[in-house]
Amino acid sequence: MTSTMTIGRFYAGVAALIWRPADGRYLLLHRSVAKDFGAGAWECVTGRVDQGEGFPQAARREAREELGVDVQIDFIVGTMHFYRGAARPENELIGVQFCCSLEAAPAIRLSAEHAEARWATPAEAEALLPDGHWLRQAIRRAEALRAGLARLLADAGLEVVGEAGDATELLRMVALREPQVALVDVRMPPTNTDEGLVAARAIRERHPGCGVLVLSQYLEEGYAMDLLGDDARGLGYLLKDRVMDVERLVDAVRRVGEGGSVLDPEVVSRLLGRRRRDDPLDRLTPREREVLELMAEGRSNRGIAEHLVVTERAVEKHVTAIFGKLTLPAAPEDHRRVLAVLAYLRTG
Repeated sequence: MTSTMTIGRFYAGVAALIWRPADGRYLLLHRSVAKDFGAGAWECVTGRVDQGEGFPQAARREAREELGVDVQIDFIVGTMHFYRGAARPENELIGVQFCCSLEAAPAIRLSAEHAEARWATPAEAEALLPDGHWLRQAIRRAEALRAGLARLLADAGLEVVGEAGDATELLRMVALREPQVALVDVRMPPTNTDEGLVAARAIRERHPGCGVLVLSQYLEEGYAMDLLGDDARGLGYLLKDRVMDVERLVDAVRRVGEGGSVLDPEVVSRLLGRRRRDDPLDRLTPREREVLELMAEGRSNRGIAEHLVVTERAVEKHVTAIFGKLTLPAAPEDHRRVLAVLAYLRTG
């Protein structure tokens, strides 16, 4: 039997605002009049977090229990504080709002908790929900965040030459506008499986001068290594959580555009945690391995120095030692850094 998690005097809660990419509608749920709280009210998927359960896991579990479907978490809308029904302590939740996506194909199976499910445009949701309803604010914020990536990049001084709704449009746009970098979601319409990954491979093959920065909701180790191939120059792979760190995202775009490589720290950590035989990296000192791991994340010598709290000159010495111990051929430093990262990730 599970118990619910508490945060101070509050119950920990989650809200999963489900969005349908095919038509941009959000799923609203009408609570059954037989429920003991919130009867007859409109809401999205909501619930408490079980003890020992993470917020994302709770959101997915609630979606399965209330709708009978698996959803993909796209991003965090924000934190929330609300009452499920009357303003009493037992109904008070504080937690995280997630925006999730769901394709049109899965059939929704409502639990007894809800009497009706309705897909609504943002305007329809505004008309349906009462003034001050927390869900109205959640939908407005989700819309702003969904459209905000291009705006964030533009505000940071990057020129955004276009946005594509699916993989076919992406490939056409890259061929037409010849961008320096293409940001690609692994999962794109129409099936939201691996269309983005296929498009990323095609861009690297057809437009070698275009860098590719891939964004993924989940850690897909195989996707990252498949994209790397034998050359990681002009390639980046980040989890979508990093998108909220604008400075890091902009730095990744710029490094990829300059021909560098950027890999998400979680990808690096997973790959480097494998056991290896005859590992050439055994020649490296612990500090050199640490420097190489940070190189794999796409950090510059200055960035590594700041992270390790050492001088940039000390980092340069470590980098030179790494090149020598891995017997990398003479080449411009940027290319040798990429070769070192590949050696680091591919050993074993």
